[in-house]
Amino acid sequence: MFFARGLFGLVDQNQGTGFANAGLVYFNDRLLATSEDDLPYQVRIKASVDLETIGRYNFDEQLKSTMIAHPKVDPVSKELFALSYDVIQKPYLKYFKFSPDGKKSSDVEIPLHEPTMMHDFAITENFVVIPDQQVVFKLQEMITGGSPVIYDKSKQCRFGVLAKNASNASDIVWVECPDTFCFHLWNAWEETETDEVVVIGSSDESLKSVLCVIAEPWPKKDMDSDEGKLFIGGIAWDTSEDTLTEHFTQIGTPSMAAPATQQSNGWEAPSDGAKEWVLCGSALSTEERILVVKFASMCGATVTKFWKPNVTHVIAATDAQGACTRTLKVLMAILNGRWILKIDWIKACMEAMHPVNEEPYEVSLDNHGCCDGPKTGRLLALNNAPKLFNGLKFYFTGGFVPEYEEDLCDLVMTAGGTVLTSKEELVPQSCDGQAKILVVYNLDPPQGSKVGEEVDILWKRLTEAQDVAANIGSQVIGHTWLLESIAACELQPLFS
Repeated sequence: MFFARGLFGLVDQNQGTGFANAGLVYFNDRLLATSEDDLPYQVRIKASVDLETIGRYNFDEQLKSTMIAHPKVDPVSKELFALSYDVIQKPYLKYFKFSPDGKKSSDVEIPLHEPTMMHDFAITENFVVIPDQQVVFKLQEMITGGSPVIYDKSKQCRFGVLAKNASNASDIVWVECPDTFCFHLWNAWEETETDEVVVIGSSDESLKSVLCVIAEPWPKKDMDSDEGKLFIGGIAWDTSEDTLTEHFTQIGTPSMAAPATQQSNGWEAPSDGAKEWVLCGSALSTEERILVVKFASMCGATVTKFWKPNVTHVIAATDAQGACTRTLKVLMAILNGRWILKIDWIKACMEAMHPVNEEPYEVSLDNHGCCDGPKTGRLLALNNAPKLFNGLKFYFTGGFVPEYEEDLCDLVMTAGGTVLTSKEELVPQSCDGQAKILVVYNLDPPQGSKVGEEVDILWKRLTEAQDVAANIGSQVIGHTWLLESIAACELQPLFS
C-alpha cells in the first residue's frame, strides 16, 4: 500500500519507504540496517548501548534503487554483493557488488518474467545463487481489494547460478526446484571434489508466517503443518538423483533440484537423442564450464566432472595452436574411443539448435606434440581392435605420489595391460610366449628440489628400477613412455 501511495504522489518515497528491520550487515566500517523495500540505513551503537540512526545510506549516491534485505559480504575479498528488485517496471531484478572501499559495480540485469519477492540469496567462492520463487507482485490485485503480493501456484520455483564477476546474465543457469518455498538461505558453498554448488535454506517459514494477506492461499496441508522441513538443493555440474539422495538422506528427506530440460527452446533432437550424451570437461575455464552446463540443459545431455566409462564426449580446452592439455580425462577418452572435442563444437550446436558433426571439431594435437591420438583411438575402438597394452605387464618402482601412481595403473589396465603389485609376481623372462614385463620408474623430479638434487634423485630411481629389471631379464621404462604411447595411441620405441 505504501508503494501505491507513492505512485499517486500521496507520500514522498525519497524520504524513505521501509523500516530497515530485516537485517544487519557490517561493511566498509559502517553498520547498515536493511530491508528490501528501501535503501539501507546506517546506524551506530552508542556508548550507552542505545541504537542511533544516522540516516539512509546510498553509498555516496552510487545506489539509486532499493537493496535486498540480506546482502552478502565475501569473507575473503571483503566485497559486498546485493540484489535489487523493482515491482513496477523492467528490469525486475538487478545484481551488483561493491568493492571493499565502497565502489559500486555496474548493474547486471537478471531476466525475470514478472516482479518477484526476493528477500534473500547466497554467494559461494565463485558464484551467486538467486532464488526465483512463486511469491510475486501483482499490483492490479489492489483494485479489487486484494493483496499485491500473491502466491502463484502455476509458477515453477527455480534457482539461478551465475558467476560472481559476470558482467551480464547471458550465462546464468536456471535449476528448477518444484514445490519449494525458501524465504531464507542459510549457506552455500562449492564442493571441490564433485564440482557442486550446495545450497542450504529453511522452508519451515510457511507463507502464512511471511505474508499477512495472500490472494491465492497456500495449500491447507502446508498452512496447518507445524513441522519444519530442511530444503537442501545440490546444484551441480554432475547432478543425479541417486548421488544427491545418498549424500543428504543422513540429514533428512531432501528436496531435489533437477536441471530444467527446456523442452520448448527449439532444440531439434536427433532420433537417437542427445539425452544419451555424457559430457566431461577437461581443463575448461569457468566460463567454458558454464557454457557446457547450459548446453546440456538445452539438449538434455548429462554433465560429469570426473571421467566415467559412460562418457561420450570430452570437451577439452585448447590453446592458440589447437592443442589440448594432456589430462587423465583425455587419455582415458583416447583409450575408450570417445570423442575429444574443442569447445567450438558446443558453440556450433547451440547456434544451429541441433547436433552438428563432431569430426571437424575433433582435437588432433596435445600440448606435448602428440598428433592424431583421439582419432586413432576412436577408429580402433570402432573396429574392435586389440587394446594398446595387450600382452604387457608393468611393475611400478618407488618415487610415485600414491594418487598419481593409481591414475597410471588405471590407464594401464584400461589399455589392456596388467599391473604387478608385488615383487613375488616378478618372474624371469625366459619362457616363450610369456607376457613381457616392463619396470616403470618416475621421470618427474620431486617438487621443490634443486637442480643438482633432481639429477641425484632421478639417477637413484633409475638404478633401483634397473636392479629389479636385471633380476628377471626385463626392461626399464620411464613413466612418460606410458603417457606418450597412450597419447599417440601407438606403442613408442623401447630403448635399452
